[in-house]
Amino acid sequence: MRCMKTILPPLLTAVASASLLTTSPAASLRFLSQFQPKDGGAEIVGFTPDGHRLATMFSGGKDGNGVQILKLDGNGVLAEEHVLDLGKLFDGKILTLSSVALDPLGRGLGAVVAVPTENSKVQGKLVLFDYRSGTLLGETLDVGSHPDCVRFSEDGQHLLVANEGEYVKDSSAPGSLSLVDISGVKEASAEGVKGLTVQTYDFKDQDLAKIRVNEPGVPRYEAVEPEYVVGLDGRAYVTLQENNAIAVFDLRAKRWIAVHSLGTIAQTVDANSQDKKAEIRYKISGMPMPDTLAVFHQDGKVLIATANEGDARPDDFDRIALAAAKLAPEVAASLPLNEIGSLEISKLDGDTDQDGDIDVPTMFGTRSLSVWDAATGKLVADTGSLETVLLEQDKTLHNIEEGNPGKFDKRSAKKSPEPEALTIGRLGQRLWAWNGRMAS
Repeated sequence: MRCMKTILPPLLTAVASASLLTTSPAASLRFLSQFQPKDGGAEIVGFTPDGHRLATMFSGGKDGNGVQILKLDGNGVLAEEHVLDLGKLFDGKILTLSSVALDPLGRGLGAVVAVPTENSKVQGKLVLFDYRSGTLLGETLDVGSHPDCVRFSEDGQHLLVANEGEYVKDSSAPGSLSLVDISGVKEASAEGVKGLTVQTYDFKDQDLAKIRVNEPGVPRYEAVEPEYVVGLDGRAYVTLQENNAIAVFDLRAKRWIAVHSLGTIAQTVDANSQDKKAEIRYKISGMPMPDTLAVFHQDGKVLIATANEGDARPDDFDRIALAAAKLAPEVAASLPLNEIGSLEISKLDGDTDQDGDIDVPTMFGTRSLSVWDAATGKLVADTGSLETVLLEQDKTLHNIEEGNPGKFDKRSAKKSPEPEALTIGRLGQRLWAWNGRMAS
């Protein structure tokens, strides 16, 4: 599913923060500056310490399709440095630009991925550029279908592309991971990137029996939808959002080594149909279905932090209001459907005895950030619902329709907070996670 997300380095901004694995007071944050991107932006953004540069995209608006390169000065003010106009690429047949990344090693290399208009038939495109001069480099490269995220591995040796696929009937567009070995690139130049090749790996030969799929009746691997990717210590970690899973790829052996189903987390929610106040009283099972992830070392282990947004199909095939769902009689009798009946749950999950009704109502997302053991896929920690955090920030705007402060919105009673973007960093001796784009 296409979705808006913004990853900013910790020194720029933070919407909400939580200390990972420990309980501690909130961090003290100071607003520095803001920058209004061109119309149609911004999707996943990139950052490099080289000149404290930030790259963001604009796509689908009146400004067309392109990349803005911004620079942060010593006073914390962002200003535009370059603009790359990509509107004429592929004869202008661009559905959207979905992600941009900047080289962590300071070689000047930037990358952006594009989804062609005929995305079920035409492979996604990887475009390389020099972020210092704002110029395009060499030929575009074909990646997998519907690329949703491009990242440099932490060591700068690989470009990683999570290709969402987004199953389309009668097409061959499975989700996949594309890799570009850039270990030989010394500087961003047309000559420096000449000869780069792409290797793409789908999930056809993997054991996917335990993961969720929302496209019944097709080979399971065609229903896998990679969303976000991070590379650390020779491995790529990929969220499979609609599948409620995280996959792990060995960058040296060039093979998938694990697909971890994330199960469910019981979570208290504010989803009452009246949507008047945050009365958090009801505990419902939720599938984490993470969007963004971050990978880090802690106490000798590799851990994964996730922003558990949740996501259903755009055609509503797999979602239904709790009050309208076919619930097991004893479940329906135990729930105050007159109060939480608007909560959206999955039509495809929770039938534990396979008799055609739902025994465990299961919502999309868990309103939380989680930490997982990268080796086992087991849950290590969870923040619990972020509903109370948002309520405390501004009670007057909580659950209010955007642009209409006197009216409650229509979505909060269906879903509530949707943590979407996530980045991590250290302040003093603590490791913190910053989370953005939490609609509520």
